[in-house]
Amino acid sequence: MTSRLITSSANFDLDQLHTPCFKGIGITAVYNADFSESQSTLESEDIGKTMQSAQPPPGEATPTAQTSSENNGTQQHSSPLNLPSEMFWLIVKYILSESGQNDNATYYGQLTRLCLVCKDWAVSIRSHRLLWTYVDLSVSRELLQAVLSRSGGSPLDIVGPVESLSVAGMIQAEAHRWRSLTILSNDGNIMNFLLAQPAPRLQKLTLLGPDEWVAPANVFGSTAPMLEEVVVQTCALSWRSPILSDLTKLTLHRVGHSWPNLDELLDILAASPRLRDLKVAFTTVHVPPANPRRVNLPELRSLQLDYLSRELMTWILGSIDAPLSVDCDFLIRVEEYMPLEGQLTAVSNRLAEHARNVNNTPSTLTLQMGFWKEEEDDWDAKLKYEVEGEGLGPLNIVVMTHPGVHVDVLNHLTRRIQPYVMSLPPKLRLVKIHRVHPYDDNAHLLCRLSRTFPNAQEIALVDLDFGAMVDALYRLFPEPASGTSPLFPHLIKLTWKQDAYGDSVFWLRDYRSRTMRGGFDPLPHNLELRLEGGWIGAGALQALQQVVPGTLTLDNVQVKEEIKPSASDGVEFEDLERAVRSVQRFLGEAIRTIAAKSRSRRSSPSILPVELFLCVVKDVLADTNRHRNKGYYGQLTKLCLVCKPWADTIHSLPELWTQVNISGHDDPSVYRKLLAVILPRSGDLPLDLVYHRESFAGTRAMGMVTSETHRWRSLTIRSDYGHAVERLLVKRAQALKKLDLNGPNGWMPPTNMFEDTAPQLEAVKVQGCGLPWSSPILVDLKELTLWRIEEHAPQINILLDILISSPRLSKLVVGFTHIQLDTYNPSRRVALPYLRSLRVADLPAKAMTAVLKSIDAPLSATCTFSMEMEGGKEMAVELADVSERLVALARSVSDGSCTLNLRMGYEVYTPKDDEWDAILKYETEGERLGPLSITVSAPPDKHAAVLSHLVGRIQPYTKASPHRLRLEDIHRTVPEDEDANLLLTLHRTFPNVQDIALVDLRLEALVDAFHRLFPQPGSETSPLFPHLTTLTVKKDSHDNWARWLHGYRSEVGKEGGVDPLPSNLIIGLEGGLISAKYLQALQKLAPDTLSLDHVRVEDKVQR
Repeated sequence: MTSRLITSSANFDLDQLHTPCFKGIGITAVYNADFSESQSTLESEDIGKTMQSAQPPPGEATPTAQTSSENNGTQQHSSPLNLPSEMFWLIVKYILSESGQNDNATYYGQLTRLCLVCKDWAVSIRSHRLLWTYVDLSVSRELLQAVLSRSGGSPLDIVGPVESLSVAGMIQAEAHRWRSLTILSNDGNIMNFLLAQPAPRLQKLTLLGPDEWVAPANVFGSTAPMLEEVVVQTCALSWRSPILSDLTKLTLHRVGHSWPNLDELLDILAASPRLRDLKVAFTTVHVPPANPRRVNLPELRSLQLDYLSRELMTWILGSIDAPLSVDCDFLIRVEEYMPLEGQLTAVSNRLAEHARNVNNTPSTLTLQMGFWKEEEDDWDAKLKYEVEGEGLGPLNIVVMTHPGVHVDVLNHLTRRIQPYVMSLPPKLRLVKIHRVHPYDDNAHLLCRLSRTFPNAQEIALVDLDFGAMVDALYRLFPEPASGTSPLFPHLIKLTWKQDAYGDSVFWLRDYRSRTMRGGFDPLPHNLELRLEGGWIGAGALQALQQVVPGTLTLDNVQVKEEIKPSASDGVEFEDLERAVRSVQRFLGEAIRTIAAKSRSRRSSPSILPVELFLCVVKDVLADTNRHRNKGYYGQLTKLCLVCKPWADTIHSLPELWTQVNISGHDDPSVYRKLLAVILPRSGDLPLDLVYHRESFAGTRAMGMVTSETHRWRSLTIRSDYGHAVERLLVKRAQALKKLDLNGPNGWMPPTNMFEDTAPQLEAVKVQGCGLPWSSPILVDLKELTLWRIEEHAPQINILLDILISSPRLSKLVVGFTHIQLDTYNPSRRVALPYLRSLRVADLPAKAMTAVLKSIDAPLSATCTFSMEMEGGKEMAVELADVSERLVALARSVSDGSCTLNLRMGYEVYTPKDDEWDAILKYETEGERLGPLSITVSAPPDKHAAVLSHLVGRIQPYTKASPHRLRLEDIHRTVPEDEDANLLLTLHRTFPNVQDIALVDLRLEALVDAFHRLFPQPGSETSPLFPHLTTLTVKKDSHDNWARWLHGYRSEVGKEGGVDPLPSNLIIGLEGGLISAKYLQALQKLAPDTLSLDHVRVEDKVQR
């Protein structure tokens, strides 16, 4: 990419470039239609200047290519880069194809670099008009003019945002040359102006306009005779327009307010008998039709219906006659608490129609379930039905619902196929299947499929985790002595696809070896076992061949030799570090070389590539508070004083001027002067506005800020002055993504906040004041925070409405807020499949119950619950709501890889706020189950009982594999009461624990813990946690407890020695410092099992 230098020198001068131009091949650029802004917009200005400078001097004729006959044996051009025209254009095409043409700066930048090779290349590229038919509207006007001029009279492919009438006028003047038009604009007037002229050559149209904008009925003057493909997103067309006929592709995606009714949609389809591709997604169509009818689409090849209402999907599928060879993709959402039959009727009828026409043709049924993980598709149950040959196209059905009902969903769909494939059941390809409820066979998809397709002969198990694979193999091949019938008794081919097979293979070998004394019980001799992809170790392959001696096949499976440890293994990390240091030295030398060359070419020592300069500036500004003008813009002003080139460059970089702060107690005139500088320098970039002021900032300053509402990206308000806050919420905010409002207590904004228009709003945080909770802007949110709202808090049903309309919500915080329960319906639940963080803090008891019971969050979400015990109730009742998720997590842990963190508060005369908090944090390894933190505010003498109750709830699920314990600040709150000792209580709950960490315990608590963990042999006291193998102590200083423990163990030793700790116990010190003397004392207690982790030793240990 061409780097712009901070210098007053002119760009490359190409005025004198001359060459014959070659006859070449056409190149069409590919552009990504998501309209993401290029990070190199500024660079495009220089590209435009370079391209413009490549023009020949006025009056000079452009040379043309001469054929060999015209040369008549004359000496060829002397340039070493002189190539045959075909070869030259192949080179150009290859370079452009490698550049990633979805980035305008890359595409035009590559053309610029090719022009800099030599004069011949520059003029040839400049004169080849087919290279300039791709027109990106996000570049500078200078470059846009150059591109339009270069393209000559060729058809144009126009892509990009249109934000001004001047740019729209430049493009509209070329309407007669449009071949494809893909535009985005938030201004309906610009869209109307741009689409007013006839477009006789237009073939493809993609419109992304304002939510409420509707194209006029006479769009393109009703003249676009070649139009074949239409894509409409967020905006709308006049659905009776004559241009919507004879189409081959139609896409309606997220069409907003002016959606078509079904009659209008059917009219468009009836007028387009050649339609091949139809997609309707996230769109509401008015139904039912006034005149029910069916439309024949004989050429249809692709039909996609995503996230439509059940009624709409039913009417569309019932109104279209299309070949069964169509590729069908359906996405539908299902409510888990409603019967499946009525919700899946439309898609299951289409599935049954496919199966009815199979006619004993081999078919494949692919099924996939979701887990409670962080991936977005984990709430998708997927079915894909494929039939060999071309008569029936593939059918994809994706059902979005809670993972707990995926088995029921897939079972319901497959049973619609079953009556038509009894003689030739489909091949089953099962992806990520698992048992949803461990003790319920009906919750196991493999069991349900065996009942539906008992004669299935081919099964593929794809990407199953270890537990699911073991469970499947156990059910497919039960032990002969068990008397259990195998699933799929007619199975003759099993395909197994994984990244690595080792663990499952060794389990299968050991499992089959137990069924026959002295040997192995092989799998059925007629079963072909096929491994697909991934890798397997040589030892694992040999083990598998013992179980499957003659029918094992490998398909693209890499067999790896066993890795034997060697003496050189220990230096691999040292080799890696040396390699890293070598790369760092190389980069340093390269940077110094580039800097030296730059100094040799320019006299100023301050010349830097603009990208590097911008990194320097941002690094300097990183430590400043962007929300304070004196901090942020004061530092920016200092940088401008370095030298004039720095000042000029900083002034010309709009991304440095997008922070707008009206904060503090300055006079309003200060804000006016600052805004007069900031707003012009920010160009058209989105703005981040902070209003933190208790008084009015002045009419003129507020007017200057609100005139840029269309550019606001984020709005942060901290003010108790309701009138000023209201002024900021009046106009439409079409680019606003984040709203953070901390307003006056008891105040509420107007009901039509932002004129009910903030289509890109994703994150909302409200504190103190209220909001018009039924506002249409509170939809499709990704983050929502309600904090300390005492008056004007939302009703529970309105809060749930907001959550339902935001299915991709990833963060929800509700704390210290008086949620109103007048309309609470205990049976109503909201599924939030993409929720990643949930915090519910200190709500009134009934509100806490209502919120927790109404939200269905995935187990992968990070949850934080805090509550205050009211007293007067049984502890089990008060803690029931917060402990339900704890039980669900414990029930879902299969391998015991969990850590239980517990913390108590001390009872003192004047306890701090956090001394009243008993805290439990539950963490698991991996990403399948998210951490859970529960904080209970109660008198400190109740903490041991609170934590004991919570851990008791998960005890039944941890018997086989106990958790790790990490204990912070535990102590005996009532010294004479043994039940007030948390360590003793935990021993009764988890007697098999093997790993304990004692974190920041006071000396008396540590002494008490050591007494109980390592009692004196003569005391006849049994130690707590007899299976303990790892004990970690984390302290700022380890001397005191080490001294005490050494003295304690020396009392039971003989002849002045010490009684060491159990030989199998690892003692770990974590953090802090220890003196050499007491380190040596601990080494006597644990001579071979003492480990230090980030512990500083005060002086060197003599060995």
